[in-house]
Amino acid sequence: MPEQYYQENHLPTKYTNELFRLIESSGIPIAEFKLDRGILPVAIGRFTIGTTSGWWKNYDWPVTVIRHEKTKSDYMIVQIRQERFTGWWRFGARGWEEDPLPRMRIYPKYESSWDRTINSVQGWTEKVQEAIKDLQDLWEELSRNRELLDGEPGENIEDTPFTRDEQAEISARIKRAKEYIRTSGELTSEQISRIEARLDHAEEASKRIGRKDWLMMFNGAVFSLVLTDTITPQVAQHIFTLVVHGLGHFFGYGGPPPHLPGP
Repeated sequence: MPEQYYQENHLPTKYTNELFRLIESSGIPIAEFKLDRGILPVAIGRFTIGTTSGWWKNYDWPVTVIRHEKTKSDYMIVQIRQERFTGWWRFGARGWEEDPLPRMRIYPKYESSWDRTINSVQGWTEKVQEAIKDLQDLWEELSRNRELLDGEPGENIEDTPFTRDEQAEISARIKRAKEYIRTSGELTSEQISRIEARLDHAEEASKRIGRKDWLMMFNGAVFSLVLTDTITPQVAQHIFTLVVHGLGHFFGYGGPPPHLPGP
């Protein structure tokens, strides 16, 4: 009989916090995930070495579920007893949006340690990353970029200097772009140095040239990094999102800037 405590309590915070840190380090935005807790019928049997018993008993068991909305996938974890867990994942299940927990029974032939469970969750996040790439519409992103770069933003706005507040916001967004390139794990130290030099130049230029000239200069600087194979188009897109897309109100397009999160 499994220990009663684990049948009545969900996964402790020390474990869910470790799951949070693992997913956060995967490079997928943590905001795309959601943690659910519920009750799931779990079928548990006793085993002997080399053979399994033919007897199972079903228990209503607390289950912790990490859900990724974009890929319609989740990872479910059950703590069977002290330091013994079982977990599994699914992708694109029918009725995924309506039912946060699957209507199924799980038959854990082997219980796992927490370390093995964490490794399994990491494997799931890698599959989530692959699924995200499959969902990414590169042609649509290219179209959005062309609309931004080939259009005429700010037709009704003069090429006026940035205000002190605007310069401060540009500096804050460039700082975030630097943090991204340093922590993305995709770039070498030489690449990071070259990108930061361009971003530093853009930040300095915002204090002495008009907004239209600055936008053209920034776009040209980032695209030149792509043309010289310093960064990929995907990295360039992320830099544009962090800097230019958030400053659209400076150039006469878009609504108010999105919230810039704290460190």
